[in-house]
Amino acid sequence: MNIIDKLIYFYSTDKIQEFNQTLNKENNKEIIIQLIKQFINDKNSSTARERTILYECNYQPLLSKLGYDGQNEEGFCEVKLSNCDTSKQKPEKLNGSGSYSDYTWDRYHKHLKENPTLLIGGFIDGKLIYIFKIKYDSPKLKTHFYNKLYNYFGDSHLPRKPNHYLRSLQFNYKSYIDDAELIYIASKTKLEYYKSYIVKDLYERLLSECK
Repeated sequence: MNIIDKLIYFYSTDKIQEFNQTLNKENNKEIIIQLIKQFINDKNSSTARERTILYECNYQPLLSKLGYDGQNEEGFCEVKLSNCDTSKQKPEKLNGSGSYSDYTWDRYHKHLKENPTLLIGGFIDGKLIYIFKIKYDSPKLKTHFYNKLYNYFGDSHLPRKPNHYLRSLQFNYKSYIDDAELIYIASKTKLEYYKSYIVKDLYERLLSECK
C-alpha cells in the first residue's frame, strides 16, 4: 500500500492515530487533508474509495485485467460502492446500491460458476459508512439478477443480438437484505450525524448493529 492509499484509507475509516503517524511533517497535514477531501469525494475518484474497501476487508487490489477488483486467500472479490455528496442540491441517499454495466447471460453464468465475493460499500462525503459482504450466488441476490436479465433478454438459451447488453443491472439493500453480512459500520455518532442521507431501513439496520 503506497502512502497516498494509506492516507486515504486512514482518513475514510477515521483511523486518526494511524493517519497522524503516517505524516512526516506536521505543517503539511492541513494541505494533505484538504487534498484528500477533494479527491475522495470526487465523482471520478471511485478507485480511491474502492481501495479503501479492499484494504479494510484485507484484499489486495488487482491491477491486471482479470475481471475482478481484489484477491486474498479466500478468492476474488468485486467492489460495488456508492458515494453521497452532501454538497449537491439534491444528494442521493445511500440505499446499499450497486450495479453491473453491459451485463449479459454469459456474464451471469460465469459469475455463478466462479462465485466471487461482493463487497458493497457506502460513503458519505468520502467517509466510509458501511460494507456488506455477500457471495454472488446468495439466493435473493442471484434471483434478483436472474429476473432482471430474463425481463430484458428473455430466456437465457435465446441467441443474443450483436451489441445487445443490459446497460445497467442495478441492485440495492433490499436485493440482499437477508443474506449479507455487515462487516463494517461507522460510529454511532457518525451514523446519527448523517441520518438524513441514508434510507430508513438501511439506517435502522446499521444503527441496530453498531456498537
